[in-house]
Amino acid sequence: MYSLTPILDFEMKNSNNCSNTRNFFLTLIRVFLILNIFPVNLVYSDDILKENTYLAVSVDLEAKGSDTGRPLPRYATLKSEKVNMRRGPGKEFQIDWVYYRKHLPVRIILEYQRWRKIEDFEGYSGWVHASLLSGKKSLIVINDAPLKAMPQDDSITLVYLQKNVLLNPKYCDERWCKVKIHKYNGWVRKKLIWGSY
Repeated sequence: MYSLTPILDFEMKNSNNCSNTRNFFLTLIRVFLILNIFPVNLVYSDDILKENTYLAVSVDLEAKGSDTGRPLPRYATLKSEKVNMRRGPGKEFQIDWVYYRKHLPVRIILEYQRWRKIEDFEGYSGWVHASLLSGKKSLIVINDAPLKAMPQDDSITLVYLQKNVLLNPKYCDERWCKVKIHKYNGWVRKKLIWGSY
């Protein structure tokens, strides 16, 4: 930690200095100490409401959705064949992306009334209406992956899964997920898929 003794000594010895300068430096020191003792996340208004209207400070505890009270972040899927992702939580905000893939997994990271801020497997984020999301689980292959008969690296490979293939999850543990795709049931390494904790 930084020592404040030299600064305070300097202040006492030079008490004839301009009080505005002294107050400025003392304020800087206080802000520095507060930010180091109480770490905070700064959330700009364009992430929550309208652009540049205010700056909010939030302490990151166990996050819960403001509308549902459910844990954040959490996974969901797109309910429709076409979903518009907007810059803010409302129809008045510009559309940044249009998804054309039903059941694509997304991560809900914020809630604002009936709008959800989501993030996809490539890291793109924006707002969609809650009615366009489903609680049904889905996984997406992020790197070509073997589908194994058992949750072991040396197990028989049933098929190879290409990048961007959607899977129906049955069960996940720390390293493996049991999935179904067409007529195949098998296991895939979690590090090769996205959509599950």
